[in-house]
Amino acid sequence: MSSLSTAEIPLRGLTDGELVEALVDPVLDVSEIKGALAQLQGQAWYLYIGVDQRIFFGQTANVTAEITEIAANIAEEQVDQTLRDKLKEVFLPRAASLYSDRMAILPALDDIRLEDDRPTLVILERPADALPPDFVSWWEGQDLQNRVLVLTADPNAVSTLRLIARRTRAIDRVEERIRVQHGDASAQMQELLGVRGREAAGFTSALRETFKTIVFPISKSLRRVDDFRMEFDRNDYSGEQQIIDTLSKRGKLIPNDRFDEQFETLRLDAEDILFDADAVQVTSLRRNAAVRPTWYWLPRNGLDQLVRTAVQRGFWRDKDGLVEKRWERRTQVTARLDDFAPNPLETGRFLINVTAEDADTVYVSEQGPPDPAKDKQLDGRTYETAAPAVWFLAVDSKGEAKTGDVCEWRAPIRVKPDVRRLSDGYRVSVLAVPRGAQRSERRLTGQIRKQAPPSPERLSRRQAQASCASWPKSVANFPRRKRLA
Repeated sequence: MSSLSTAEIPLRGLTDGELVEALVDPVLDVSEIKGALAQLQGQAWYLYIGVDQRIFFGQTANVTAEITEIAANIAEEQVDQTLRDKLKEVFLPRAASLYSDRMAILPALDDIRLEDDRPTLVILERPADALPPDFVSWWEGQDLQNRVLVLTADPNAVSTLRLIARRTRAIDRVEERIRVQHGDASAQMQELLGVRGREAAGFTSALRETFKTIVFPISKSLRRVDDFRMEFDRNDYSGEQQIIDTLSKRGKLIPNDRFDEQFETLRLDAEDILFDADAVQVTSLRRNAAVRPTWYWLPRNGLDQLVRTAVQRGFWRDKDGLVEKRWERRTQVTARLDDFAPNPLETGRFLINVTAEDADTVYVSEQGPPDPAKDKQLDGRTYETAAPAVWFLAVDSKGEAKTGDVCEWRAPIRVKPDVRRLSDGYRVSVLAVPRGAQRSERRLTGQIRKQAPPSPERLSRRQAQASCASWPKSVANFPRRKRLA
């Protein structure tokens, strides 16, 4: 009766509180009344909500009637595509740490495309307790068996999701019409937004009952886990994160925060599962990680991180494009000049950085290859010398690695010329290191020998250089060139 007032400014309808007060019953829960009212608002064609939030019946059909009429005529293919789009939003890989955005949602088997580097999420409309035999046969015939991740959807719940997807597509069409005819601020648009909100809430509620089983490959079969739960935080749902949590709990996925903890297990299992020989290419490891279901799932680039860490810690070796899990260990030592050391021309000495591999002791000699029985050990990682050559030998005192080759370091020749003009000629000084440098003098076009100093006419075009002499500094005086008449 509250909807039938004919007054000039009528007070029509009842508030939520008044409706609950009228319908309340000692054996009836108030929440059930509110749920029934919400359901009625989504189905009744002549039910309205006024600007004062009072609910009443009108004489003309509301937007619900138009939505229902349009929804009944939408093709099934369009409904399925809308449902796929909505589920893609729910399971969108925001972090992209497990599966890619190329998901297969309610697919035909021929539409599933697997990737080499990451699993593909496949959502199947099947009961939780059984996968279709044709899908199992399809998986058994795949090469990339370790790249399949399945989420099963309960068929009854999917029917509810399809109904909501159908109405959602109809709402989009009605919204376009209202925006053109009445504008975004119209009462019809506000009513439509209310309907859209109720449909979104219904979709979220149906999702909770849709997905309960996750399936992943292990050994030579597919393993089913029935404790997958849809958890919503303020109506926000990250399907990707909940899949990651479930797989981490079951040990199939090793997340980044557990990599160091599980490193030793990963390394040993990789040597057993991924290596076909003692030395293989990285591409072979990646391929085996994709085709062998006994291997784990790692975050993106996780296998590269495993290889890099194992090499850094000395368990594996990366050499000549191959990753080796077993090899003959030989000591190796390298020596190079410290680029940031003081200038040897000023100090007369070189500072050498020494790096040893598979060794804990380095012997050094300035007279030739070191003899561990009589030559001294290097203290630290640097060596200072004025010699033109130094030899280093790395040794593993534990005997785990064979002694490798001697490293011979040769001092670079550094020369500093100084030409001064005198009253009767020029004074040329040449400073050279290392201490074994010999003096020679050269013109631009030829060698000037010590026994034959250059003529004054050629002095302006000469240069001095040092190479393997016994004098670190030499001086020569030349007369000034006479002018020609």
